[in-house]
Amino acid sequence: MKANGQRPKARLDRWTALAAASLAFLLVVAIFGPLLSRYSAAEISEESLACPSLNHWMGTDIHGRDLLTRLLCGARISFLVGFFGAFVSLVIGSTYGALAGYAGGKVDRLLMQLVDLLYSLPTLILVIVLIALLEAPLRKALIGWQLTILLPYSRIFLLFLGLGLVEWLTMARVVRSRVLVLKAAIFVQAAQVIGRSPFGILRHHILPHLLGIVAVYLTLTVPAVILAESFLSFLGLGVEPPSASLGTLLADGAQAINPMKMAWWLLVFPGGMLAWTLWSLNALGDKLRDLLDPSGR
Repeated sequence: MKANGQRPKARLDRWTALAAASLAFLLVVAIFGPLLSRYSAAEISEESLACPSLNHWMGTDIHGRDLLTRLLCGARISFLVGFFGAFVSLVIGSTYGALAGYAGGKVDRLLMQLVDLLYSLPTLILVIVLIALLEAPLRKALIGWQLTILLPYSRIFLLFLGLGLVEWLTMARVVRSRVLVLKAAIFVQAAQVIGRSPFGILRHHILPHLLGIVAVYLTLTVPAVILAESFLSFLGLGVEPPSASLGTLLADGAQAINPMKMAWWLLVFPGGMLAWTLWSLNALGDKLRDLLDPSGR
C-alpha cells in the first residue's frame, strides 16, 4: 500500500521537472537563439518554400526566410506579450481584488458585480476594439515624440495593454476571496485595534500573505495571454509583419497550404512550439497551485 501511494507523486514530480526544464530551454533559445543564427528574421532569399535541410533546419517560408530564425524571434515576442500582459493583469487584478475584499459591504458587491459583467463580455472583441481605437493616436504620438523607431512595435504595445486589461478578472476574484479570509485573522484585527490605516494594513499585513497565490495565478495567466495573442495574430489583428509571433507564423503556414505543394513545416514547427510552450507553462502553474493553494484542487 505504501509503495502504491508513492508512485503517483514520483510521476508527477518527473513531469513537473520536465515542464520546468522545457520552459527554461524555450526561454533561453528565444532570448539568445536569434543572436546565434546566421540569418536575420527579415532576410529574403530565392529559396522559397525550401524543405528542412542542413542549410535551413526548419525550411523556409514563401519569401525564402529561414523559418527557424523567425520561429525563435516569434517565440521571443510571444513570451514578451505573455509576461507583460500577465504583469498588467497582476497589477490591476491584485489591486482591485484587495480593495473589494477589504472594503466589504456595498463597495465589495458593486465591484464584484462589475467583474461579473465584464466576464459576460467577449474579451477578445474588447481587445480588438481597443487596438482599433488607440493604434492611430499611439502612432501619431510616437511620431510627435520623434520615436519613429518604435512604430513597428505599436501594435505589440497595445497587445501588452489590451490583453492585460481583459485577463485580470480571475486574479481579482482569487485575491478578493483570500483577503476576506485574512481580514478576519487575529493579526489583522490587532492592527485595526492599534489604529493602523487601511492602506498600512493592506500593505504590511495582507499583501505579503497573497504573494504565493498571486504567483500561482500569474503562471496560469501567462499561457492564457500567449494563446490570446496567437489567436489575434492568426487573424491578422495582432503582431504586424514583418515582425513575427507564433500566431503570425501559423497564419503564414495556413496561407501556404495549397493542392500543388504541402509546406507542412510551416504549420508543424510553429504549432509544435506553441503547444510545447503552453504545456510547460500550464503544467508548472498547475503544480504550483497544488502546492500553494490546496483549496483550488
